Amino acid sequence: MLTRITLKQLAEKAGVSTATVSRVCNGRELQKVSSAVRERVQQLIHLYGYVPDSNARNLVCGRSGLIGVQMLGLYGSTGEIVEGISEVLSSHGYGILLGISAWQEEQEEEALRMMLRKGVDALLWLPVGAKLDPELKRTVKKAGCPVIAFHKSAGNITCIMDDQKSAGIMAASHLVEIGGNRLAVISPDKERDDHARLRLEGACAVLREKKVEHQVFTVGGWSSEHGYEGASKALTSGKRFTALLCTGDRLAVGAYRACAELNLRVGEDVAICGIGGGEPGTALLPKLTTVVFHPREVGRKTAQAALDALAGKQPASLLIEPKLCLGESARIVCGSGVQPGRARHQTNVG
Repeated sequence: MLTRITLKQLAEKAGVSTATVSRVCNGRELQKVSSAVRERVQQLIHLYGYVPDSNARNLVCGRSGLIGVQMLGLYGSTGEIVEGISEVLSSHGYGILLGISAWQEEQEEEALRMMLRKGVDALLWLPVGAKLDPELKRTVKKAGCPVIAFHKSAGNITCIMDDQKSAGIMAASHLVEIGGNRLAVISPDKERDDHARLRLEGACAVLREKKVEHQVFTVGGWSSEHGYEGASKALTSGKRFTALLCTGDRLAVGAYRACAELNLRVGEDVAICGIGGGEPGTALLPKLTTVVFHPREVGRKTAQAALDALAGKQPASLLIEPKLCLGESARIVCGSGVQPGRARHQTNVG
């Protein structure tokens, strides 16, 4: 069985200096290493299964080799964000120290302090609240490492996130283009949720500009039950809405159920457009028209921003453009609306 060898032993077998082996292992200053030498060293690395001593390397660089990633939890799109972060950081030799706040600000602050005590090289942070606690802001400001926020803005900290406002603009524009002339917008409270606020801002700006009659129905959260509640209220209000704009796909799931109970055909009697993409709306029939975000790309760009900061660059905040994904739930509408109970078929909610 082959035994593990040291950097010095590997250098002796390759007939080069330890510095040359280090350059090949770390992928740095490769212009100082000829292609023939690089190939010979790489062959020996593969033959002997050599693994660089990260602790020694980090001591020399004055770094821990760890990036702190502070999350609200691992669910849905946030899990995909972490996958994108890990994909980029692992390819550059960094490990992740993960913290979960479970939407609790005290738990969030303690996790951030723990990461800083562990000496993370950079901190990637998804904040709990739309408005940052002053003490938490001071804690982050004192961090002796780059701090990048993601998925949700955090004051003047560099932030990488999906363009929530553009998503609202896209959804509203599509419903107007297909003939929707009375829209019900179903959304959580914009004062309590930053994403809801931005999506509403985008959607309502379009509807005001196009002079489209609309009404916002505020619900208590993002679940399908909240969507059912909002859609039921809108569809039984007597206003004959021709389209429902659900600011989240789980809300749209509930809206489908409300239409089914009122014997309204989604895509024929009433149009529905969601926002978010991902799993919640995939089982709906007819297929949901929605604005799709790119959480894995948010993760990749967040990790790259941290690497750029560690390299001495100043990364800029970035909004990642969403994409409208057309289904059958928002086709051409007649514009007159249909009274509940007048439709011929019910909607299949999967």
